[in-house]
Amino acid sequence: MVVLKDKAYVGGKGIENTGGNLVDYLMANEITRNALLVEIKTPMTQLLGALYRGIHNVASELSGAVQQSTNYRHQLIQDYYALSHLLLSSSRRFSPPSLVIVGNTAEFDDAEKFNAFDLYRNGLRDIRYHI
Repeated sequence: MVVLKDKAYVGGKGIENTGGNLVDYLMANEITRNALLVEIKTPMTQLLGALYRGIHNVASELSGAVQQSTNYRHQLIQDYYALSHLLLSSSRRFSPPSLVIVGNTAEFDDAEKFNAFDLYRNGLRDIRYHI
């Protein structure tokens, strides 16, 4: 992986020059040149919330990080051609995945919590997690 830019602008500004999206890192696979968006949250970010019908729900901080990363990916795809001159052909946008680095497993004090988190994370598309 190659870091293309930290705090990279990935689109989203309106005509009023507001609403721009800055991803923590824009990276590229050194071989395929496919872009990767990396969003980093604190290791103290809560991952799980309250029980919902017998299984732990995800915390709002985690679902918010996923939504934020998904929005960044959407904006990069949508605004790619307007932004491509900034990337200097060093990356492509072919289905760019996102990586969310968030939280830690210290709050998982039983197998049910690990299971709940794995069910959530493995059910997502285009988002990868590292905890």
